[in-house]
Amino acid sequence: FHTIQSVTTSSHTAFIHDVFFPLFIVGTLCRNDKERQSELETIFLQSISATGFWCNHTALQMLRLLWKSDQSEHETWIQFARRNEATIGQFVIF
Repeated sequence: FHTIQSVTTSSHTAFIHDVFFPLFIVGTLCRNDKERQSELETIFLQSISATGFWCNHTALQMLRLLWKSDQSEHETWIQFARRNEATIGQFVIF
C-alpha cells in the first residue's frame, strides 16, 4: 500500500496507469478497515481521473459492495464477485 501511495502522490505520474490492479487487491484485503478503504477510494478516483480509465470505476464499485457486505471472511473476492455478478456486472481492471 505504501508503494502505491508513493507512486500516486509523486509528481511523476508515469506509472499511475499501473496502480489499478494493486489498488484493487489491497482493497480486497481491507474489508474491516474503514480508514484504509477511504484512502484507497480516494487514490482509485484520482488515478481514474488522471488516466481517463473510467472502465476501472466498475472495479471500485465492486470494492464498495464488498466492503459493505456481511460476507464471510473466508469468501474470496472472486467468489464474492461471481455470487454478485447480477449486481456488479462484469469488469476488467486495466
